[in-house]
Amino acid sequence: MASVISITQTPTEVNLAQSPTIFTVNETSADLLTSSSYQYVLELTYWTGSKTSVPTTSNYTLQKYPNQSSRGIFDVSRILGSSFTDLVAENSSSAYYFRGEVYAQYKNNPTG
Repeated sequence: MASVISITQTPTEVNLAQSPTIFTVNETSADLLTSSSYQYVLELTYWTGSKTSVPTTSNYTLQKYPNQSSRGIFDVSRILGSSFTDLVAENSSSAYYFRGEVYAQYKNNPTG
């Protein structure tokens, strides 16, 4: 069976800065999830300016082991809230954009 990783953002539309911003990740292959070293990795990128001018490097890399439902749940609202602290007068853009990209990895060594 082919492996498919899906990601869902909640809420799916524009929200206030203090609202929860959750990415839920799910792997369809039960065979992969049997390994105790299997992890979900979320690359979080945020920026101002144009929606299409996405930076090439992420701001944060987050890792999670699957929970009992085989999902990884990433709540990035605190990261985003603490990052968007510019004063309105100093801010060059009234819009902030963020994106989460996800992949899986096997991590055998907890320190590296």
